[in-house]
Amino acid sequence: MNRRNTNWKRNGIVVTAIILIAFLIECFGYNQSAIFHANDSITFDLSHQNDTIKIENDEELVPLTEDKIAEIELQKQNDKIVAELNNEEYVEQVDESLVEQDGVLARRVYQTTITLDIGTDYYIKKLHVIYPTDSDLGYGITRMLGGIQDGKSVYDSLNARLGESVTNVNGQADQIIISLSTSQEFTGKNVTVAISNEFHVNYCRMLYLIGGMLAIAFLILNKSLFSKRLEFAFIILSLLFGSFMILFDGTNERSWDEQVHYESAYRASFGQMIQYTEAAIQMKGLVVPNYDSIEEKGIVADYLQERNDYSKADLKYQQRFVLYNVRAYLPQSIMLVLARICDLPFSWAYMLGKFGNLLFYTLMMALAIRIAKFGKIYIAAIGLLPTPLFLASVYAYDAFITALVFLGFILWLNEIIDKDKKIKWYIALAMILCFVVGTWSKTIYIVMMLLLCFLPKEKFDDKFKTAFFKVGIVAIVLMLLYTIKSPPITASSGYDAIQTNIQYFGDKRVANTSFVGQIKYIFQNPLIYTKILLRSLKNSAFDYLLGTSTWLLYAYLGRFPKIFAALTSVLILGISLFQTEADREHILERKWKLLLAVMAFGVACLVWTGLYISYTGVGENYINGVQGRYYIPFILPLMFVFKNNKFKVNISTEMFHKIIFSIIIFINLYGTYVYFLKPLCF
Repeated sequence: MNRRNTNWKRNGIVVTAIILIAFLIECFGYNQSAIFHANDSITFDLSHQNDTIKIENDEELVPLTEDKIAEIELQKQNDKIVAELNNEEYVEQVDESLVEQDGVLARRVYQTTITLDIGTDYYIKKLHVIYPTDSDLGYGITRMLGGIQDGKSVYDSLNARLGESVTNVNGQADQIIISLSTSQEFTGKNVTVAISNEFHVNYCRMLYLIGGMLAIAFLILNKSLFSKRLEFAFIILSLLFGSFMILFDGTNERSWDEQVHYESAYRASFGQMIQYTEAAIQMKGLVVPNYDSIEEKGIVADYLQERNDYSKADLKYQQRFVLYNVRAYLPQSIMLVLARICDLPFSWAYMLGKFGNLLFYTLMMALAIRIAKFGKIYIAAIGLLPTPLFLASVYAYDAFITALVFLGFILWLNEIIDKDKKIKWYIALAMILCFVVGTWSKTIYIVMMLLLCFLPKEKFDDKFKTAFFKVGIVAIVLMLLYTIKSPPITASSGYDAIQTNIQYFGDKRVANTSFVGQIKYIFQNPLIYTKILLRSLKNSAFDYLLGTSTWLLYAYLGRFPKIFAALTSVLILGISLFQTEADREHILERKWKLLLAVMAFGVACLVWTGLYISYTGVGENYINGVQGRYYIPFILPLMFVFKNNKFKVNISTEMFHKIIFSIIIFINLYGTYVYFLKPLCF
């Protein structure tokens, strides 16, 4: 009891010290300008020009590109079609900024320069622009000090839907120059520019500082979790860094096709009748304004909440049956339902939906770590690397697939190790469900379930049960593979015609795609396609197995510097090759390593081939659309191929795991700060 009390006291002191240090860093690190260079806010009303405000407009004609002209014509055609569908008379909208000069279509653009004389040396922390406008615009801010430019210009944008923008400037100036381009002459009417240097405690930054230091303290002070309960260490760090990404990224849609995944989760959160508020419609349409400062984060949240009125929602209907390829979104959908029940603001409901994805991923991965007889560190390390964790912190189904496929694989591996023990019916059922449910949304990975066909005959009671089980596995795999070319069950009768029409096979976002046509090409030119496939696998091997594309990429937010690829390479190869004493107790026979190597290679080939068929023009000598994240589900089995007892680690299991986790914590702290906190929430 005394030891427990001592630990509680120690932990309490550590937490209190961390909160105090975080507050001091926030005050004297990030708010030092407000403390040592305190100034009152200054607001410039551009509607009333005076000695401190000078506005200059220069008109120029910018010729339009052929693509832009085609886009304008396409928009006109679309407007005509919409008018016809609505039985309305089409009235062409005249764009007064377009001018034809010497037979060339050009746009009239006004280059505006706004000079604001502050009159004294002023430290500008934030610049707040309020500008009601019909179109989005970008602007540059140049600080002048003593008639000379001080530092580099800062660039930002203003979204017309918000009508205001807040920019982090962070520099001295006695005069500022704002440059912008507009389609109409800028008059300054109803436009205000405010500069400030206020003391402000940034709650996102405080949470990051506290969470980061707690993670480091947890690593240093805790012993038992890193040696005996690795799954709890995984849960803590996964929820910590995943929550950072969810909170900082907020309502920004910066992941791959996140608006599409959000709509699927949103639809699944309703029954037969879907209520689309204006906020939800804008989210699925990818038109919600993004933010890049903590103030804009709040402005966007208010903007969405104003448009989240269910009394004005657009009602749509769907069948009661939840499509099998949508069920991967259910963890996200359940949280969206909970958010509506609790009447949460839209922005918090949106983030809670992403947290549902993170929570499911974390628990399933932790369960895989818990039940794994060896290789626990493999699962923990892969699961905490930036890209897999990022995919678990956005609207997507990748994390759902990864977690269940990993769990199914670990269940299989445990049975391989206990080769003399009969397989329990519930374990067999759990393996099948993990692979089937986990691969509904990306059926190509179902071939990994064929591993179950290689379970030794000693695992079964008799030959009949062995044959029945393995034939059943093959049948399930073939049945699900067949669905790749067939649309899911739907209430729309129009799919009957679509399924029989070859022109619908293939991704229409890419020209000249054809499901049937590409398959015919492959069978008619097997050697040519084999060369294309092997070349693609070879050229991408390092990047997709150890590089930034698979482990260190935050979609559209950015990619880690290449030096970090060396770090992840050492990490993955190190934990694959070097074994602790506990892991050396289990030996994986060569035949199983060969099977896993063949399986991983086969799945990689299927991934590339699948995208050659569906996302690449017929007969092309390259393959479109393959991304490193598609390798994640079969990387874990591949790591076990390199497991051996020759390379020994002459340190304790606890110390070995702490070294691995220290690298992971460093990578995640760097990533969440550089790609989320600083560019989005300062």
